[in-house]
Amino acid sequence: MRSLRPNKVKSRKSAKAAAVKAFNRYIVLRDKRCVTCDKTEHLTCSHLISVTAGDKLRFTEINAHCQCRGCNFKHEYKPEDYTRWFLQHYGVDEYEQLCLLKKEIRKYTTEDFRTIATRYKLECEALSE
Repeated sequence: MRSLRPNKVKSRKSAKAAAVKAFNRYIVLRDKRCVTCDKTEHLTCSHLISVTAGDKLRFTEINAHCQCRGCNFKHEYKPEDYTRWFLQHYGVDEYEQLCLLKKEIRKYTTEDFRTIATRYKLECEALSE
């Protein structure tokens, strides 16, 4: 008898990929330019608090802003510029809240990812009109 597990994993991965794609597109459409250098080309979704350790802050809008590829890359080894911009626009309290959220445990289900993808696809459509 074959295991259904590989299909479940694939389904979850594809649901997550769709959610990430929709969310990232939304952030770029929302901000329209790099928040650190003001460029409007080669835009990406950047996270102030890294999401490499998990998904806790991946879909937190205040943690995600538009950056050009160069600034996003630079943020990996020199986060001061983006952090300074964030503090000027949102303040220390919001930054501290993000740092606290980073410590929370959050596990997204496949259905959560599907809901996130649907929500942000609709948000993108609204911004594109």
